[in-house]
Amino acid sequence: MRLRLALLCLLAFPIAASADSYYLTIAGSVGVFRTDVRIFNPSSSDSNVSLVFVPVGNQNNGAAFANSVHKVIPKGQGVAYDDAVATIFGKTGLGAISIEADTPLIVTSRIYAQTANGTLGQGFHAERTGNLLLNGILIQLRSDASFRTNIGAVNLQNAEAHVTWSLYDKNGNHVSDGTMTIQPYGIIGPTSITSGFFFDAGNADLSDARVIFQSDVGLGVYASVIDNSTTDPTYFPAMSPTGF
Repeated sequence: MRLRLALLCLLAFPIAASADSYYLTIAGSVGVFRTDVRIFNPSSSDSNVSLVFVPVGNQNNGAAFANSVHKVIPKGQGVAYDDAVATIFGKTGLGAISIEADTPLIVTSRIYAQTANGTLGQGFHAERTGNLLLNGILIQLRSDASFRTNIGAVNLQNAEAHVTWSLYDKNGNHVSDGTMTIQPYGIIGPTSITSGFFFDAGNADLSDARVIFQSDVGLGVYASVIDNSTTDPTYFPAMSPTGF
């Protein structure tokens, strides 16, 4: 009898969806750069969403979370936010976007430059905050006469992240190490691998390089590989060494 009653209660009162947390590693509304964001709610109930713009800077940006913006995404529908940093937050500049919701979401972003010939940019999907990496790898990087590579990192936790970065050349030879402390809620904007993270690349062949990092706090890390002739960028998220 008790089991039957319990089953009837479950049918009558569905279990509330657990909160879902996501982040976009980089967004911008500065100069010629813009970011267009799309959010789709695939669930059977409306989603209450809290969004926070965390500005670039290696300082404690925790105060940004006091200025969250609330949106309701109807069930089975999507919403579009062109120039999202300006339209959602009324702000300019570069930074990451933190997203909290009470249902699962699908979130994509396109960051691009407006040029005389149209737009030029790159797209990626939001990462789950639960998948922040303690160690990871970036491959297919390139820094030579034809291409350059920038790396960015996001610390969305209330703790300092002590990070070691290791650069390897085309042939897998170790080139250089760099250490960094990322402050709580610190956002490292796109930074050159040869002048920002690694100060002694020398004459290493970085035409097909990789970077490995280790941290005591989970991070979101990405690379942008840019064609020096066309300025065409390609986005690469960091991956776990296990391949997952």
